[in-house]
Amino acid sequence: MRPILSAERVQKRFGAFTAVDDVSFDVAEGEFLTFLGPSGCGKTTMLRMIAGFEAVSSGRMLLDGADMSRVPAYRRPVGMVFQNLALFPHMSVFENVAFGLSVERQPRDRIHQRVGQSLELVDLAGYGDRMVHQLSGGQRQRVALARSLVIEPRILLLDEPLGALDLKLRRQLQTELRTLQQRTGTTFIFVTHDQEEAMSMSDRIAVFNAGKIEQIAPPSEVYTRPSSVFVADFVGESNVLKGCSRGGRIEVEALGTALGDPEHRSDGQQVWVSVRGENLRLSPAEDSDVPGCAKVEMLEYAGLHAKAHLSVGQADARLTAIIAPSEAEILSVGSRVRLEVREYVVLTH
Repeated sequence: MRPILSAERVQKRFGAFTAVDDVSFDVAEGEFLTFLGPSGCGKTTMLRMIAGFEAVSSGRMLLDGADMSRVPAYRRPVGMVFQNLALFPHMSVFENVAFGLSVERQPRDRIHQRVGQSLELVDLAGYGDRMVHQLSGGQRQRVALARSLVIEPRILLLDEPLGALDLKLRRQLQTELRTLQQRTGTTFIFVTHDQEEAMSMSDRIAVFNAGKIEQIAPPSEVYTRPSSVFVADFVGESNVLKGCSRGGRIEVEALGTALGDPEHRSDGQQVWVSVRGENLRLSPAEDSDVPGCAKVEMLEYAGLHAKAHLSVGQADARLTAIIAPSEAEILSVGSRVRLEVREYVVLTH
């Protein structure tokens, strides 16, 4: 089946600076795709090119198979929720939501019907007469969503719309946004730098770095099988350690041990080993000179789990283990522990 959106070797340059560099991907109809990455990585620039607010320097942007590269923003069947929401303060909720339909000169009955349906969809039925300043932060988010959905876009673009909210409201709206997307079947492309937000909401995640996509995959694959050192380090809490292939095993100096290498790389090849914090098992150790031992530098409690920050003397490495609070209770700062690696990923770049 043909994708609803395809980016083909898209590049965006601002003078000598390349913000997006030869990026290609497809988006399936009805998918929730998230662009994830640090500030300045190119994810918002890519979103703005899809919307038509930025011109593509080279490559093609196809929507339903048609090249949209030279189609202006106002003619694209795309809605957008901005980071600052961009609501009109002098207009009522009804007028804000109806704005796009009014610009299209839709019949009055049609406007009233569609606005009513959209407000009901975002649980704001009966709020049409209120002014923007009379709404809470969460309600304003819903108005912005209703305004974008009322025009029935083929794709809805969301540029960090939850970034200014407090944590509790942000978590609530994440759930509401995902539920809304599933109910409407609209294709969502969401931009965030919050990895937990991306993991909890998305069908797939595109991890951006320095203008390129390092990996595009479902959240579970991005987390358990990162394709690069950057992805392993950026998504979740991972210990990324240097290693060297020898005799069918990976020697990891920081761990003082060798791990199996299923790909049997050639001797001397430099690699990195990514070990998630929850895949480090700790047990008390009396002798700190034994390979595979570490010192507990700090214990940090985080509700359902605890973090043990460790130092390994052999290579002056710093590791973080995710453990149960009950395990943390039997450890103490300064104590020695033995490390056991349960799962890991070997990376070459």
